[in-house]
Amino acid sequence: MIKKFFKTITSSINNFLTIFKDSRLNLFFALSLSIIILFILRISFLTYFDRSNWLKFAEKQYQGVIKLFPERGEILDRNGSPLAISIRTASFYIRPNYIKDKKLFAKIVSEKLGLPQREIMKTLNKNANFSWLSRNVEIDLNQAKRVVKDILYGKDGYYKLSGEQSFKKKYPDLIGALPEYKRVYPYNVASSIIGIINKSGNGLSGLEYLLEKKKVLLGEQTVIYGKRDALGRVYITDPEAVFISYKKGKNVILTIDGNLQYIVEKIISEYGKKWHPNFINTVLMNPYTGEILAAGSYPFYRYGQKKGK
Repeated sequence: MIKKFFKTITSSINNFLTIFKDSRLNLFFALSLSIIILFILRISFLTYFDRSNWLKFAEKQYQGVIKLFPERGEILDRNGSPLAISIRTASFYIRPNYIKDKKLFAKIVSEKLGLPQREIMKTLNKNANFSWLSRNVEIDLNQAKRVVKDILYGKDGYYKLSGEQSFKKKYPDLIGALPEYKRVYPYNVASSIIGIINKSGNGLSGLEYLLEKKKVLLGEQTVIYGKRDALGRVYITDPEAVFISYKKGKNVILTIDGNLQYIVEKIISEYGKKWHPNFINTVLMNPYTGEILAAGSYPFYRYGQKKGK
């Protein structure tokens, strides 16, 4: 019975595939039919069985993140005096492609934020959906947001003077403020020990670099999710979609005494200017405990100044 069934099926398939008298045409027809069937099966598999994976892949192509400066831990001397701390700042962004009257916008922003109008125009002339205007401005975040609201919706704000309507904009936040952290060094000493960070907030030298690599100083990254355009540039699509971590990096207490460090640096700086040596290395240590109370290398730099000054 089974043998007869398979024989019938085989005969039917053979009759279906031999619709032409020429065997070559029958072969071409069979191959074409096989390719079509495989194509349909593949489309069905991608559409129904593997659909979620491909949707996730597509989302990754158009989704990106903007990472903001995290809050680093403090570096303190043995007395608890801060040698390196992070202060909360505000970073302003704009959306050049969604601003029609760029000159008016630049004028208003310049008056409210005190930024040069020429620099604002440079940013506005970029072909971008999102661009930083000014980062790490030392202003309270709430105050920064009030300034932004005044720029957009105030009595002499952009929307009122330009006649544009915010509800018609895809992204009405033509300018916005986001929180970041800026590294400052209150006493301006021990630069050769503490080191520095770069504009991206990464340690370049000294303890800023070493303790970051050991994952001690660096806090959790502030991340904003946005869309990625065809050129790979990321821009914010939802200004409220910001995930701010309040867990900063760990504080570190050194054996260094800030007062003694200042005296040591002052002395070696005076001898350096007087005798012009290639370098001076100094270490002040407690002979009973081995604790380093001060250390300096000349020429050194003051934060924000040139070496040796």
